[in-house]
Amino acid sequence: MTAARTDRRAQQVDNLSVANFVPGGRAAAGGRRRLRGPMQRCNECGAIDLGMECAERTGECLWVCGECGSIWRDGEDLAGPASAETNSYTSPPGGAVLSEFAPVPVSPRERSTYPKAVRAIEELVSTGFYDPFMLGMPVAEATALIGHVAPENGPVRLRTATGQLAEITIEPPGGPVPMPGDLPAGADLSLVNVSLAEEAINKAGGSSEKTGEFMGRGRLDFRAPETKGELHFVRYRLTQARVRLAD
Repeated sequence: MTAARTDRRAQQVDNLSVANFVPGGRAAAGGRRRLRGPMQRCNECGAIDLGMECAERTGECLWVCGECGSIWRDGEDLAGPASAETNSYTSPPGGAVLSEFAPVPVSPRERSTYPKAVRAIEELVSTGFYDPFMLGMPVAEATALIGHVAPENGPVRLRTATGQLAEITIEPPGGPVPMPGDLPAGADLSLVNVSLAEEAINKAGGSSEKTGEFMGRGRLDFRAPETKGELHFVRYRLTQARVRLAD
């Protein structure tokens, strides 16, 4: 993919959410466009068109981008570079050829991950809410939700101070975010890119500044009327959000 095309995709990708979640969406590289989901954001082209496909004969699974054809083997870091492409994929000895892979079916409910992510980042940066946690809520309420002391490890970490929830840190692994206790999984914030985050911050009446950009990694420091914090990205994907109450 050329640099010019990559730039265009970065600007246009978030207008494609409908095409990515309904039959008859745009054709993919090599004619492999098929209904798949739940989708991830491809970290090569930025499209929310990265879906899992598996081969029944061998049990292998791949993450395949329907827009640019980038491929990650299941278990590889989706925030890292692709390990193959559809137009040059070579199967390992005894492995399945690309034509043997079929999309993993999911329910219509699971295809709503993108709008949930957009809503979640807007709520997080505007009010410090990541369902069901809210900055400023009493420690006793947070503890009652999860059945134990606020966690300091895992994808969702809570820090308390002066008897209330003072900071929320989220490290989305790609897919619904595992929550502490027996709570339902949270919205997949790895779908959020820098432009979506900036839009959410602006909508909240806040301001932001890009810092520390190096080798595809960057940070967005922000301040809104009710919150402040840092959002970390690897290329197109949000990898960490840390939000606190504004001073």
